[in-house]
Amino acid sequence: MADITDYNFNLFIFVTFWSLFNAFIPLMVKVILNVFLNETKMETSLRRQIRDLKTELSDISMSDEFAKYAKIDRKLNKAKDQLKSQSDSQTIVRIKARVLFYVIFYSISAVVTVYLLWNYRYEVLFRIPEHLFYPFGFILAFPTGVSGAIGITSWTAITTFIGRNIVNLIS
Repeated sequence: MADITDYNFNLFIFVTFWSLFNAFIPLMVKVILNVFLNETKMETSLRRQIRDLKTELSDISMSDEFAKYAKIDRKLNKAKDQLKSQSDSQTIVRIKARVLFYVIFYSISAVVTVYLLWNYRYEVLFRIPEHLFYPFGFILAFPTGVSGAIGITSWTAITTFIGRNIVNLIS
């Protein structure tokens, strides 16, 4: 059990950053997927081709040049179908990668968080005057048992809550 005068500043900093890291996991996964799973060259080419065909189609009068209009329209529909099938396969790969990254990050997060909460449960991260949170001071001090202390359990909950609110503001 921690002495009343003990402060664990290094643990405080680590727990703060770790809780913020946990809150930013969805944002990190999104960035990683955007960096590593970009649009393929074929998809880019098909999008450019569709854009060009639409422009060409808008320049042609359907009633005056029906045969030419129908031919370009068929090409446009074929390009859209190819892009859709290509996008569907890319979407499946993105979903699998997203699930994999979430499982990896949240598994590591859970193991480290449980380790911290179990092994440092009696450590005082920092102290505040007892009268500031008078009726709820024992909750903040849980499980240290030191009045006026902030325990790792409550500090983890507070910083994770704040981090998730920051992520929601960013997103």
